[in-house]
Amino acid sequence: MLRYAAMGYTWLKYHLSPFENVFDQTVAMQAAAPPGFRVHYDFTMHGTDDHMADLLAQLAKYPIAGCFEDALPPGWSADAISTGCSRCPASPCSSSAGVAW
Repeated sequence: MLRYAAMGYTWLKYHLSPFENVFDQTVAMQAAAPPGFRVHYDFTMHGTDDHMADLLAQLAKYPIAGCFEDALPPGWSADAISTGCSRCPASPCSSSAGVAW
């Protein structure tokens, strides 16, 4: 993230992994990020249908959280998860099930 920010980028696309703690990664990026830098979270192949609403709500609290891609399983409506926030210029993200915060 620091390398990209130094090159003038203001967004980073982050593919989530089940082997990494997304909150640890977010806290680390938030601590090091320059003001205005955003992360585009890509859940790749959608999340699960049990805790996604809570996960997205918790991640959306971080100023660095820009938007979420493929966060909702097929059939879910983005309207089901709404915070009224619109920090992402790509609204919704580049996915039919994207959720922008």
